[in-house]
Amino acid sequence: MWWTTSRPRVKSQPKVLISSQRSDAGQDVHVPIEPDETIGQVVPHHVSAQNDATLHIRVKRPMKKMTLRVGDGFEKKLPFARPSEMIWVTVPKEVFRGASGPVVVRCEGR
Repeated sequence: MWWTTSRPRVKSQPKVLISSQRSDAGQDVHVPIEPDETIGQVVPHHVSAQNDATLHIRVKRPMKKMTLRVGDGFEKKLPFARPSEMIWVTVPKEVFRGASGPVVVRCEGR
């Protein structure tokens, strides 16, 4: 068996601006994503306000005829959702640009 005891050198990662405010210096601004009590998981936890974002969402309990809402500017109607299945949804960047705080992801029954 062959292995090495030396570790490869890793360069330090650049610091990321985590804020819901726009940066005047042209830096990439990240907006936090928060789930409400109906959501089990949301990935990623922060998204860029300059690009569309794909969210991976898992609900806490099975739901029929539901509406998935991201912030105040995006909604998607779904026939059902199960905790064992991940929901993938692409959210336009306009939803994140107008955010004055964390963007809340929630599910509501129809």
